Amino acid sequence: MNKSLKLTLALRVEHNSNPNCNLNCSSFLASPFLATSTDPNTPYNQIIRANQAGAFRGTDTVDLAPRFGFAWSPGGNDKTVVRGGFGIFYDAFPAIYGDNSFTNVPNEISQALFGVPWADQTTPAGAFQIASSSAAAIRNGFANGASFNSLSAAVPGFAAPSFNTLLGTFKSPRYQEWSLQLQQALDDKSSVSLAYVGNHGVHIPIVNYPNAFAGVGGITATALNPSFATVQEVYSGAVSNFNGLTATYQRRLTYGFTINANFTWSHALDEDSNNGVLGTPFNINSSLQYQINPLCLRCNNYGNADYDFPRSFNAQYVWNTPWKFSNRYASGALGGWTLSQNFFARSGLPLTVLDSTSSINNYNSATPNFPAEVIGAGQGSCNQFGQGCLNAAGFATVGTAGTFPAQVRNQFRGPGFFDSDLSVNKSFRLTERMALGVGANLYNVFNHPNFASPINAFGAGNFGQSVATTAPPTGPYGAFFSGLPSGRIIQFQGKILF
Repeated sequence: MNKSLKLTLALRVEHNSNPNCNLNCSSFLASPFLATSTDPNTPYNQIIRANQAGAFRGTDTVDLAPRFGFAWSPGGNDKTVVRGGFGIFYDAFPAIYGDNSFTNVPNEISQALFGVPWADQTTPAGAFQIASSSAAAIRNGFANGASFNSLSAAVPGFAAPSFNTLLGTFKSPRYQEWSLQLQQALDDKSSVSLAYVGNHGVHIPIVNYPNAFAGVGGITATALNPSFATVQEVYSGAVSNFNGLTATYQRRLTYGFTINANFTWSHALDEDSNNGVLGTPFNINSSLQYQINPLCLRCNNYGNADYDFPRSFNAQYVWNTPWKFSNRYASGALGGWTLSQNFFARSGLPLTVLDSTSSINNYNSATPNFPAEVIGAGQGSCNQFGQGCLNAAGFATVGTAGTFPAQVRNQFRGPGFFDSDLSVNKSFRLTERMALGVGANLYNVFNHPNFASPINAFGAGNFGQSVATTAPPTGPYGAFFSGLPSGRIIQFQGKILF
């Protein structure tokens, strides 16, 4: 626009096609699970829409992503800059959900058996034989209108199949993002800034298991639909919100010294972190990557995100020592060193307290526990020694309750985290073209113990206590390396530079 104001406008257009199976090997439920016939005499080929080409029932045709940004220097003063913008961004839908539709009845029959002698492979009562006979009966009878009742009559101990289905059109997760920043130069080498960032996500995939049963907590004592065992229903129904304010100080090279520091106040809320996909470095052990209450997403899922850190501090400095000596040997030994160090501190990870005595059946790979009932002040003081991080007196078991516990996902927190790494390096000139580099990297230089999230299973031993330390995010073997020690690690190095 002019010297003081610059505007940026953009439009991104995306198209994601529906993954296709040339053998028409995809299958879905003909209607949403809760609208599917529960009559055990209903033929499977009426309940299931088999021989479909697309991995999903439908996908977005076109995703429009407009973006707008501006940078403004009030009065043409280049020491003060105001920046901001707004945009819509899309995420790719997780391919694993499409893959699941290719592994359904009648092409592949998944069996989940409860209360059977699983190791017995020789008698009709063994899990192996029950699963094998049941799967063969479904595959052979599907086209001829076989139902749960007809197959149960023909196969002793017949086990209903598990099923993966998608609810409605699978939409690309969409995020509305906005930001506003004020940057002020203090002098020609330093500046401060204050930045606000926010976003709102919709159409985030969430996994539900609507055929679950328990007999307590408002969930039926038997499966809603006897024709199936575990039913995994995925739909684009979760939301997320984030608001963060970051204050930053920067100081460029002064006597060989450079520093950058920032402090962030933020809050991240969602109903399903990481698109329901496990394997992220945040809160893996206690993440709940599914709809907690099979009857109501909003009742328990909307809470702190797995990576919600209300307070976070980061700082780094690099110092090229400026010392100079008239003595050649003193200058070679004491001059020219480079020191760099980072500091990292944050709030504790959020977690959900589970009732170890009450479980929900008919889930996919595990039988998850109910959230514990909150009856008082459950959050204790996480004092880095792991004592009383959660107060047992603040919780109760589900017992024979007729309603689902009201605890919200990730309502409580574990211990905070602090880490600092130091690096010291120097090069010695050997010849005009060759130098020797030596140095050391000290990870967790202060040998500060960081404790893992406390045991979150109410009713289990050591409940509420942190009984293990956790490693820093980085080390000599890379980021989030499995088995990285939690204590100080010193790595010496030497190299020839040409």
